[in-house]
Amino acid sequence: MGAFVNYGSDWQEPGRILYGNRGAVVVGELDGSIRPRTKQMHALMQQFEPEAILTHNIWGYLWGKLGYGAMLFATALTPDSMSANFANPERSPALVNLAREVMAVALAENVTPLASMDLRQKVTFPTVQTLKQKNPSLR
Repeated sequence: MGAFVNYGSDWQEPGRILYGNRGAVVVGELDGSIRPRTKQMHALMQQFEPEAILTHNIWGYLWGKLGYGAMLFATALTPDSMSANFANPERSPALVNLAREVMAVALAENVTPLASMDLRQKVTFPTVQTLKQKNPSLR
């Protein structure tokens, strides 16, 4: 079984975490099936997040988050905030290409990655063919 738990928070000091915002909470089996235990875990997760999602595509959420995470790691290479990094058009190509690299691996693994930072929005990433057209070095 896999889970995707995403919410904003910041470590302030030992024993003190600042809760920031709600995010997606998703549960699903790694093989894409839905079993009684998956439904039980989903019900349990709904106690934490009433809008928790039960999915056949947990890998899509996890790979989508990994693509976003790759961009977040890149922002650590500058002293600027994440917002400043994402707002800087000179940095956009590097950030976008990092995410595309992760999405290309996900697609090669036959996973349909999802942008799942918002509970109400599911945006699919480009297909392998689209990525290959934009980046001929991908095989």
